[in-house]
Parts: sequence; structure tokens; C-alpha cells
Amino acid sequence: MVNEKHLFIIVGVLVLGFIGFMVADSANRNKQVSGEGMPIGDASVKEFSITAKRFSFEPSTITVNKGDKVRLTLKSTDTTHGIAISEFNVNLVAGAGEQKTVEFVADKEGTFNFACSVYCGEGHIDMAGKLIVKDSVSGGQLGQPGGEVQVVSLHASAYGYDKNTISVKAGQPVRLDFSAEPNSGCGRQVIIDNVGVNMVSRNGETVSATFTPPAPGVYKFHCSMNMFRGELIAS
Repeated sequence: MVNEKHLFIIVGVLVLGFIGFMVADSANRNKQVSGEGMPIGDASVKEFSITAKRFSFEPSTITVNKGDKVRLTLKSTDTTHGIAISEFNVNLVAGAGEQKTVEFVADKEGTFNFACSVYCGEGHIDMAGKLIVKDSVSGGQLGQPGGEVQVVSLHASAYGYDKNTISVKAGQPVRLDFSAEPNSGCGRQVIIDNVGVNMVSRNGETVSATFTPPAPGVYKFHCSMNMFRGELIAS
């Protein structure tokens, strides 16, 4: 039999234990409400692996939200290939059987074209892809600033581009109509740095891209091998 004294001791211990549990639980709840003690993880990293082979990228399009941290891995299966995205200072080069990785923050909204940055054979000009950075706040609606569209043209032949300079107004949309003669070699492609333009005219057809120069300045345009060159001047 448990005497009365022992019974009081047992009851007292149980009561004190219960009170201690309630105090600790209340403190923990207060911390959770105030945000204290909650785990804070790093921003998630969006990982993409692109396989390069003559003459394509797989996948050729990747999509992220503005502000995402991106980890991009390039794998080459046959020869040396590269990916260059100048707007994010990305320049990956991987030899046959190699893979190279880079990390960057997608802090600009828009569509950014990329191409193989290392000559890899006759179909080199066809190796192209795009990085799409959506505005996570507006739900990914990519718009162009207002204003009348400025229409300009550029034509390539075996001797180069027909214009060394193109003049436009900054902050207003520009539509570039590009065509190339079939014997233009690498000149069948035109890339305009920092505005996401990368077009190929394969069989003499006219292709178009619309973009907006964000600020006054000189925007270089060139073929993938930088043999054909010119300047788009935004004022």
C-alpha cells in the first residue's frame, strides 16, 4: 500500500511535470508565431542538364522565373561544344565525353537565345536554343515597351552583311527582318548581343525577331564565328 505521504509526492511530481510541459509548449508556439526558431533554407536552385551533339541541343529550350538561381550543366557526346549566353556571363565549353557546370542568377526578364560557341562542323549554325526568363510577379507575361515598332532589315551574302550599321531609337520595339543567300556560310546567322536575338536564314527565307534596346548605346551584331560583323546603334 502506498501511504498518504508517498501519494502526495507522486501527485506533486506529476503536477510539476505537467506544468513544465505546458510552459515549454507555450514558449515553442510563441516562437513559431513570431518566426523565431523556424528553419530558413537557401533559395531553391533550378537545375538543367543540356546534352550537346552534332548538331543539336537537348533540350533546346529551358524556362525559369526571374530571380531563380540556375545551375546549368553541359554534356557533350561527340566533340567539343559550347554554350554562350552573354547576358548572364555564361560561357561553357565541354569536350567529347565531358560535362561542365555553371551557376548564375536569372535576374533579367526575357528570351535569351544561345548557340554553340565552338565550331563543330558543317551543321554548326543549326545548334541553337533559348533561355526563357519569366516575370514571376506578373505570371510570366513578357511584354515589349510601348511605342511604334521600328522595322529594319539586314541581308547577308557571301561577302558579308549589306549593312555595317543600323540606327534605331532606344526604348522602342524594333523588328529586324533578316535574310541570307544560301552561299553565305556562317553569315546565314545573325546574333545581336544583349537583346536576345539569334536568327538563322537557312534557304534564303526572311526571318524576323522583335526586341527592344533597353538603353542608348551600341549593340554588336555578328555571325556565330564573328566573321560577319556590324553595329546596331540605339539613340
